[in-house]
Amino acid sequence: MPSPFLAGHALLVTRLYPYPPHDGALQYSSQLIDALSRCVDRLDVICATEAGRVPAQPEGLPDSVQFHTYPARQPSLTSRILTLAPNSSLRFITDQAKAILRDCLAERPELVVIDHVGATWAASEVSRDQALIYCTHNNECLTRLSIFRHSRNFLVGAPHLVDAARLFMRDRRLLGRARVTTVISKQDRSTHERLFGVDRCIHLPPAYSGAITAPRTIDATTPRQVCIIGSFDWQAKRNNLLAFLANNAQPIRAAGAELVIAGRGEASFLDHLRSSYPWLQVLGEVDDIGAVLERSRLGILQGMAGGGFRMTALTYVFGGCPILSRSDLVADLDFRPEIDFLCCEDEKSIHAVVKQIIDDFPRLNEIQKSARRKCREFASPDRLRALMADVVSTALGAR
Repeated sequence: MPSPFLAGHALLVTRLYPYPPHDGALQYSSQLIDALSRCVDRLDVICATEAGRVPAQPEGLPDSVQFHTYPARQPSLTSRILTLAPNSSLRFITDQAKAILRDCLAERPELVVIDHVGATWAASEVSRDQALIYCTHNNECLTRLSIFRHSRNFLVGAPHLVDAARLFMRDRRLLGRARVTTVISKQDRSTHERLFGVDRCIHLPPAYSGAITAPRTIDATTPRQVCIIGSFDWQAKRNNLLAFLANNAQPIRAAGAELVIAGRGEASFLDHLRSSYPWLQVLGEVDDIGAVLERSRLGILQGMAGGGFRMTALTYVFGGCPILSRSDLVADLDFRPEIDFLCCEDEKSIHAVVKQIIDDFPRLNEIQKSARRKCREFASPDRLRALMADVVSTALGAR
C-alpha cells in the first residue's frame, strides 16, 4: 500500500518553541509545524526555549513530531557588533544547538525546513542533496531599512542599517540555495523575485488559529472605545506605536473616545506609555483579547515597519471589531476600502476618521460583517495544510 506521506523524514529548524503562540511569528511557526507534520511520516523540530516563558503542550499534533529544545542565549554587545550573522539569529546560535542539529542531520532527513531568518544559522550544515525550504516571515532586510529611516537620529538607526546589510547577504545566499522559498505576503514575493531573482517563491499565508466570537451588534451600549492590539516586544513595533500616539492620542481623547492598548511588551515600555499618556488604558498582555475587542467599537491597525499586520487584522475580524487601517496593511487580504475596512491613507489623521465614524453604528456593523464574510476561508487550517503539501512536493521534485 503506498504511503500517504510525501516524505518519510523531515527536519524543521525554527527560533523559539512556539507554544503558547503569544505573538504572530510564533502563531505562524506553530501553523507551519502542524501543516508539515501532515505531509511527512516523521518530523523533528529544533527550537530554543526562553527564560521566563512557561512552555505549553502543543495540541492536535501527531505523535510523529519530536521537539529538540535548548536554552536561548543573551548575546553580548560585542558579539552583536563583531559578527556577520543577523542580530535576529544570534540568540539561537549556541554549541548545544549546533550539536542537536548535527545529530538530527546525521539521520539524513529527506527534507529540511528553515523557518524564519532567526533560524538561518542552520542552513550551512544542510547537504546539497537534501531538499531545503526557506520559510520567510517578512522581508527582514527592508524592515531594518524602514526602522533606520524612521529612527530619531543616525546613531540610533545605524545598527539597523548594518543589520540590513547582513540580512541581505544572508538572504542572497540562502535564497539561492533553497529549492523553494515561501513568503507570507504577495508583496514580499514580488520583492524577493526582484531583489534576488528567486524563481521558486510560493505564497504561503498564515491561517487564523485564534478565538472566533459569535457575531455581535455594535450600538450605544458598546463603550465609546477604540483599541490597538499586538505585540510590542520588538523595537519596530514600539516605534510604530509611539509615532501613532504622538499624532493621534490627544485628538482621539478630545473626540470623547477612549483608547486602549493591549499586547505584550517590556514593563519599562508600558510604564513609559502610562506616564506619557495617563488617560490611555495600557493593559499589557491579556489572557482574553476577545473581551477587549467586544468592548471596542473600532480596532486600529497601524505601523510603518515590521510585520504581523495580517494576523492582527484577522484577530480584529474574528473578534467582531471593525478595522481602521491604511490600505497597504490589509492588501494581502484583498480587503475593499470602505466595504471591508475603514481606510485612512495617512496615519497622522486617523483621529479624524475615529471622530467621524465612532457613533455611526450601521456602518460599523456592516463593515465588520463584510470583513468576516471575506475572511471565512482563513479560519481553517486545511487551506495552509494544502498549500504546504504543494510546497513540499515542489521542493522534493526540484533539482
